[in-house]
Amino acid sequence: MTPNRMQTYWPQTQQFIKSTWPKFTDVELKHIDGNFDVFLKYLKEYYNNFPLTEAIARQKLQRFFNKLDDEQFKK
Repeated sequence: MTPNRMQTYWPQTQQFIKSTWPKFTDVELKHIDGNFDVFLKYLKEYYNNFPLTEAIARQKLQRFFNKLDDEQFKK
């Protein structure tokens, strides 16, 4: 579910990633281009304790996407 939503909301997700995980640069975001697996690759590279970090990242993204879905629904 999250991978497809990342592509759907990629413009908004880029800003969320930059503010949540500041080690990501514009270069990495260009390489990620909405691809969840590539995002996880960089997350693993830049942040320690990866299995826990991945779980936390999935939760944060899920909440972010749910908020965007709610905003879209209200329109």
